[in-house]
Amino acid sequence: MTQKKATPKTEPTVAVTAEPVDPIAAQYTTGKWHGHPNYQCGLCPFSTLSDDAMRHHVVQRHMRETGLLDRYGNALARVGG
Repeated sequence: MTQKKATPKTEPTVAVTAEPVDPIAAQYTTGKWHGHPNYQCGLCPFSTLSDDAMRHHVVQRHMRETGLLDRYGNALARVGG
């Protein structure tokens, strides 16, 4: 009888990016509308053709100040109520 060699189990790998995730941009997606970029809020039905308008919308409508600062002195916010 021949014995099979044990195959080592591999751990799942997680991709680590050097770029930090933008918490505002993570709340909307970008599509196309008649060849123009169309920014669609992932938290409500709002959409716009302006990235600046979308960023303003997300901050004003969906993010709340926490009263905390990061190590650079920037105000931390969270999504939701």
